[in-house]
Amino acid sequence: MKTCLLYGLGITLAGALLVFVEFFLGYHSDPEKFQTGQVFGTIGGLLITIVGLVYGMREVRERTADRALSYGRGVGIGALITIFSGIFGAVFYLIYGLVINPEFHELVYQAQIQAMEAKGLKASQIESMEGLMRFFTGPVWFAFANLFGAPLLGTLLSLIIALFLKRAPAANVPPPV
Repeated sequence: MKTCLLYGLGITLAGALLVFVEFFLGYHSDPEKFQTGQVFGTIGGLLITIVGLVYGMREVRERTADRALSYGRGVGIGALITIFSGIFGAVFYLIYGLVINPEFHELVYQAQIQAMEAKGLKASQIESMEGLMRFFTGPVWFAFANLFGAPLLGTLLSLIIALFLKRAPAANVPPPV
């Protein structure tokens, strides 16, 4: 469990570093750079999660006496890592959105409006959705989405990663008593 906690924290810290790089490069304050920042953040976050899951599962596998890892245990380890990552990430997104960069969510809101205008929605239609859009682009929603989205995505990734990292116990090692 300690390994899962540490790798979940590591994924969150690496993700936070990515967010700060985007912040300092202006991707979280300049509407012109926002779309590029979203792509960069999504791909970077996915890679960080995959690397964290691979290393976390490998560490658990290598620490067992027979250096084995069943498929189910691998998926469980990955799910637990991303549950911790989701918890830590939710706290980070609350702090980031409420304290560090409260203007970020206004930028997200404006980007959503621009996307709707580009699709041809009328101003009255956009205005009628303002309350919902403000909620879904706010820091509380980002934290909530991370709290549940990270474990969901992480478990799906773990289903794939565990296929490659599973290892049967060695034939000469007696089963645990």
